Amino acid sequence: MRHIEIALFLAAMVAATPLLADPAEADPAPTAPAAAQSAADEPAAAEGKDAESEDAESKDAEDKDSEDKDSEDKDADAQQSFEERLDALLSQGQVENVYGETQNCLFHRQYRDITIINDNMLLFSKGDKYWLNTLKHECLGLKRDMVINIVLKGVSSLCRNDQVFANRRYDIDQGVTHSGRPAVVRATCILGDFQRVDPTFAKSLESLER
Repeated sequence: MRHIEIALFLAAMVAATPLLADPAEADPAPTAPAAAQSAADEPAAAEGKDAESEDAESKDAEDKDSEDKDSEDKDADAQQSFEERLDALLSQGQVENVYGETQNCLFHRQYRDITIINDNMLLFSKGDKYWLNTLKHECLGLKRDMVINIVLKGVSSLCRNDQVFANRRYDIDQGVTHSGRPAVVRATCILGDFQRVDPTFAKSLESLER
């Protein structure tokens, strides 16, 4: 009888004691709304990263544009400074009367070198004799570091309205066409009159730096 009472007591204790939770159920799965919120947060985070990347690229592009503009401004300032100094030198030449006679043609034996002053002037020289040629029109594309090529047509002189060609030094390797014209031409210029100038003034033109 005593054994039966003990058994009944143990059974009642077991029934009253809560069952231990299954470890697999300790962390219940997120409810549907929470799972949906997590899924919605992932694209938002990706969009945030994309926006940051676009902002960085935009800033890099702006920085590059700013650097390019600064470089262009410096080049423009240098060009303006050169033209101002050239104008001042030419005006000084007028005052000091450095210009001599003007002629329509120049014999080939009268010059050996041709110096490009700017896109509107060429200086022909041989020894201490100089002639300044103001082109009929601004010669687009003509730069001071180019070289002048002349196509000889069986005549012994270069005259007003004749064409001369300008190219880079490395263009010379490309040869010439059947007409004798350079295969690569960067600028085509039309000559004006030849004016004799004082050697000292001419050397000042030659040494005028950009």
